[in-house]
Amino acid sequence: MIEKVRMSGFYGTHLDQVLRTQGIHTLFVCGVNVDQCVSTTIESAYFRDYNPVLVADATATSSPAYCKDAVVFNTKQCWGFVTTTDRFADPSPYRR
Repeated sequence: MIEKVRMSGFYGTHLDQVLRTQGIHTLFVCGVNVDQCVSTTIESAYFRDYNPVLVADATATSSPAYCKDAVVFNTKQCWGFVTTTDRFADPSPYRR
């Protein structure tokens, strides 16, 4: 477990080191306050050359709905990828 000390899961933690040591390049990100902590972690991951994937329907916010909409839009356009829990849980695209 890595305890987060600021909005980004990377700031002041050893998350980057742990992920690189494990050879992890793609991060599926979800959580509360999508327009704050989740988006900051996605941006931080992008700037460290990870492939962040926002699991959009596994996020929430106490802000107005347009704030979440903006994070989904910006993630698609700039920082990474967006998926849903149904697509995340469905292994069929990965079967041969």
